[in-house]
Amino acid sequence: MGRDRTATRPYSESERTSGSRAHFRYMSEYTVSGRFQSRDGWQAFETEIEAENESVAEEHVLAEMGSRHNRNRRQIEVEGVEAQ
Repeated sequence: MGRDRTATRPYSESERTSGSRAHFRYMSEYTVSGRFQSRDGWQAFETEIEAENESVAEEHVLAEMGSRHNRNRRQIEVEGVEAQ
């Protein structure tokens, strides 16, 4: 027979803002600079990102640069992470 498919509903405004359902994280803005290996040699980059702390900012940049430029982590060097 058929499977029971119950419809899901989005949270109401009160559920979204109540302490039991909401998880708020305070984000800071960081500037991450470094370089990545390209066909023409090493290319410098600098990007701004919001993250919880410096290590999370670095991880997000590694993932984003690797995805955008098809590079793995050993082909990306982060030289600095500065809070704004």
